Amino acid sequence: MKNLFKVLIFVLILVGIAYLLFNSFKDVLLQDDPVNPEAPVVVSPENTPATNPEILSTKDAFENTSNEASPVEESGFTCDMAEPIIHNLYSLRLEDKPISEAMTYISENPDIPTDFKAFAEGLWNTPKDKLEPEEKVVDKFIKSCSKLN
Repeated sequence: MKNLFKVLIFVLILVGIAYLLFNSFKDVLLQDDPVNPEAPVVVSPENTPATNPEILSTKDAFENTSNEASPVEESGFTCDMAEPIIHNLYSLRLEDKPISEAMTYISENPDIPTDFKAFAEGLWNTPKDKLEPEEKVVDKFIKSCSKLN
């Protein structure tokens, strides 16, 4: 019986110590913020009269815009120049070369617009068995390119 009382007293002491430790570290462990008795006051802005926007002339409005020519048009790149590029990229893809080799091919040749990087990424992201025939891709490209010019 004495042992039972000793065990119960020991358990009560352990529970008390755990309770005190938990309460002392509760704010740190649970990150409770102390209660702020002062609630923030919302201040409404003063009523300011609305002003009419300044009217710009057409010259002022479009003064800093770029010209209509794209970098590809300025470079003199034509639709027919794309065929060998597409052929080379297709060859690299069918030979299971890494995409880095295709990117190197595009970046080392200054005549190739950087827009072909997106084409190469799409080519490498497509499984080989789902690729369309090269001739079909070239025809589609030239048709859509000629519509733009």
